[in-house]
Amino acid sequence: MKDLEVYYAGSAKEASALLKEKGDSSWPMGGGTDLIGVIREGILPQQINEIVSLKKAEDLQGIIKDENYLTLGAATTLSEIEKNAEINQIFPALAEAARTVASPQIRHVATVGGNICQQVRCWYYRYQGDKFNCLRKGGERCNAVVGNNLYHSVFGAFKVCDPPCQVECPNSTNIPAYMERLRSGDIAGAAKILFEVNPLAAVTGRICPHTCEQTCNRKKFDESVSVREAERFLGDYVLEHPEDFITPPKKESGKKVTVIGSGPAGLSAAFYLRQAGHTVTILDQNPEIGGMLYYGIPSYRLPKEILARYKEILLGLGVNFRMNTKVGETVTLEDLYKECDIVLVGIGAWVSLGLEFEGKDAEGVLNALEFLQKAADRVPQKLGEKVVVIGGGNTSFDVCRSARKMGAKEVTLLSILPYDEMPAEEEEITEALEEGVQILDLTTLQKVIKGENGEVKTLVLQQMEKIDEDETGLGNIAPVQDVTRELEADNVIVAIGQTIDLEGFESLSSGGRLIALSEKESGKTFEEAIFAAGDAAYGPATAVKAIFQGRNCAKSICETIGGMEEVVQTERGEKISFSSYALQKTEKAKTANAPLEERELYKEISTTLNIEEILQEAERCLNCGCVAVSPTDVGTALIALDAMIVTNEREILAEHFFKAAVMGSTVLEKGEIVTKIRVPQAAAGNKQIYYKHRTRKSIDFPILSIALNADMDGQKVKDIRVVFGAAAPVPKRMHQVEEFLRGKDLTRQVAEEAAALAVEDCVPLAENAYKVHLLEVLTRRTLEKLI
Repeated sequence: MKDLEVYYAGSAKEASALLKEKGDSSWPMGGGTDLIGVIREGILPQQINEIVSLKKAEDLQGIIKDENYLTLGAATTLSEIEKNAEINQIFPALAEAARTVASPQIRHVATVGGNICQQVRCWYYRYQGDKFNCLRKGGERCNAVVGNNLYHSVFGAFKVCDPPCQVECPNSTNIPAYMERLRSGDIAGAAKILFEVNPLAAVTGRICPHTCEQTCNRKKFDESVSVREAERFLGDYVLEHPEDFITPPKKESGKKVTVIGSGPAGLSAAFYLRQAGHTVTILDQNPEIGGMLYYGIPSYRLPKEILARYKEILLGLGVNFRMNTKVGETVTLEDLYKECDIVLVGIGAWVSLGLEFEGKDAEGVLNALEFLQKAADRVPQKLGEKVVVIGGGNTSFDVCRSARKMGAKEVTLLSILPYDEMPAEEEEITEALEEGVQILDLTTLQKVIKGENGEVKTLVLQQMEKIDEDETGLGNIAPVQDVTRELEADNVIVAIGQTIDLEGFESLSSGGRLIALSEKESGKTFEEAIFAAGDAAYGPATAVKAIFQGRNCAKSICETIGGMEEVVQTERGEKISFSSYALQKTEKAKTANAPLEERELYKEISTTLNIEEILQEAERCLNCGCVAVSPTDVGTALIALDAMIVTNEREILAEHFFKAAVMGSTVLEKGEIVTKIRVPQAAAGNKQIYYKHRTRKSIDFPILSIALNADMDGQKVKDIRVVFGAAAPVPKRMHQVEEFLRGKDLTRQVAEEAAALAVEDCVPLAENAYKVHLLEVLTRRTLEKLI
């Protein structure tokens, strides 16, 4: 163990100041029985360099008893508590909880403050050298959910940090929160959670690259959860029941906002701005709304009817549309400034990138966007039987598949990258291959040989190869010397990316983009009344990223002119659940595509999963919370005794003190010190019990524990508090059991019924089902001791 700086604080105030000064490398120490082992074994992801000892803090000492309260200094040792005659007589549950901790030698130095603040005992957390990627230490998963979970929670998990799916989502969608609502059968509630951050879920549920699924922790078990299919289902649900989600603003703000561009960024921003009460007008150079959603994505992937439905909803909400209006031609920015308070520029990337090759002026050489736009508008296009597409991304595969559906007999994709490095989604590639598209990877176009009338006739292709990494660590693609081939073709369609047309926006642009501040993609520009979002501001990206930028931009605008409250999603530290079905190996739900012979250009080829399939898919979600249990004995008893935890900054009910968090098991902030614990005097007729089940007495952590604090009138239960320890990520107060028992004569039959009720909501893991039976038995037997 490396040398440590140890500071002995003379007071809680001094300790707090030291911890805040030293930062994350410092740690408070009560008795030290737990912390020293933590440091010695190197279980934490960051190094602890300084210890702030609380042993000499005078204001943390002492046991005081008056007619109303027992007050314990946080530095009171467990040995002092268990040996105190008055505590044993008046607060036997507290004395017994202290007595059951580990060995007498440990209790002699372990403190009450340390016991309630100790870290979890999960071996994945405690493994030497910080071996496991643990949620409680800022990692991505709870290894115990599908790993070794003999002693873990039987009451679900707690959210301690954002799970990988939410982190990976460009929109930060709280996927576990709506999955949990789906598991409970609350479709509308799930849709509301999604709709709050994504008003275009029926779109993203069809075309999103679903990077959330790529990082889904379930992939390490079997297959990822079908998040996109759930999003599609919920998005369609919103469109079918718009009146439940979309209501006119409560009041008009009197402010006017003009949104230029009706792509995903513009539509998203317009929705939130109108909800905030602002008058919103959307301008677009095209006759139909949607931007690239309409003109860049074929109907077989995203039906135009969905975009038309969104337009109806926005019109009903009071959003105005000015279509066929191009800034710089039919209207100027100066004109718009005069008409409104704020201008939001949300134009997309509408210019196809060119590719240099000999013969690029041949008739039949097209660019991808022009081709897709004409297809969207159903404008006839002259395509030959043999079409070659140059690219490798989703757009290039959209072109390939569209060309096949338009009658091309042979469609070939040329990719300069190796097959497994093409950026297109796996589903796009798979479906293109199903539909007869051929792929030539590590191949590029060198020359077009023209026919007699200047048309595309033959292509000269250059073979490429991937060479060793250079000194920068980057791989390179290079031509294979003198290795070419010829390929007959009627058309060449270039689909290697897009850039931005900034005509009309020159005063706002620099370096080929609009000038937008990158901080949190807020949409702010250097002009107070002008905001920007989407591709033109931050570069070509996905629709879900544009939706995020539109929402952020709307928030920034409202910070300027008023409106729009912050969207609040499920907080960390909140109890979450999952189904025991999630612990079985299962396959993910997949949409069924139409047979090859029925796939058409203007007809969606896939169907939305039905409600039964979606609910079952939600059951597969592991919810990625922590199932490690709180090991505190004293804390369980203090909750039953309705104690108050006093810190140097506030007072906290013991019931609200515990929390599952990254690098923490309480609600304490950095530098916040527990100074004392105040326990109220019990009423006449009070009975208290603390029972702890453990494998042997020398082991300090409980397998299960139970604390009872009952006010009795003979056999009748006047009031009671029942708390389970080591059954959940925090000590769990059993409110439903308490409610059942209040006012009843306590009999063995009643004790049995209460015990059965106590385990109704249990979700045992693969190895800890025994705890459910044990919990029922302990509850019954402990209640019987009150009889």
